[in-house]
Amino acid sequence: PAVDNIVSIIKSHRRFAITTHVNPDGDGLGSELALARALRQMGKKASIVNHSPTPENYLWMDTAGEIIPFAPERHQDLLLLAEVVFVVDTNQPERLRSLEPFILQTQAVKVVIDHHLEPDNFANHYYVDDDATSTGEMIYRLLKSLGTVTIDKEIATVLYTAIMTDTGSFRFPRTDPEIHRIVADLL
Repeated sequence: PAVDNIVSIIKSHRRFAITTHVNPDGDGLGSELALARALRQMGKKASIVNHSPTPENYLWMDTAGEIIPFAPERHQDLLLLAEVVFVVDTNQPERLRSLEPFILQTQAVKVVIDHHLEPDNFANHYYVDDDATSTGEMIYRLLKSLGTVTIDKEIATVLYTAIMTDTGSFRFPRTDPEIHRIVADLL
């Protein structure tokens, strides 16, 4: 049901902002990039705005410079004028640092997509699955549910990175046959 709600939200809105936690990792970055690219494929406007700059070892994921390091005076309107704000790979607004006050005050529909326990109560919709290996796995399922998105090479690459990062290269306990099927599809 949470995925169905998000599908409806995506289909009925046009302007989106996406963010993740401070000091983003491969899961947060890959999830943001995959979601933004899918939204653009659907003819939507999607901006990615993060508190922290992209770590050097992940710059290859964002060769087009899609991820904007947040400067409130220059970028607050991306959050305040968005119709929907996605917060991925974290469910606690304080982990958004400089974006937190803008996320909390925006009139946009706030959607959290995350695989961590005990979300704070600040969003309108939650897609939380603490059995998922990664937020990337959840974004994969969301994109499949949309039905109109093609998981192309760019999206597959960043989703693979998200999943690989949070499974410890497929070593962590949550790694199961299903995640290998998802990764096989991405490959």
